[in-house]
Amino acid sequence: MASRLAAFDLVIAVDMLVVHSASAVELPLWVLRKAQPDWRWSGGDANLWHHQARLF
Repeated sequence: MASRLAAFDLVIAVDMLVVHSASAVELPLWVLRKAQPDWRWSGGDANLWHHQARLF
């Protein structure tokens, strides 16, 4: 999956498999999250695991 994602300039995802894969190859990443996010995304716009991710 990471080799396919490497062809993109930006990855927009809702699925954690895609988020983890894009993060592993350090691609720019937008994560679309629910209005009531689970514990992984409850820290606002900062994320401990995916530093390049922008949360929406």
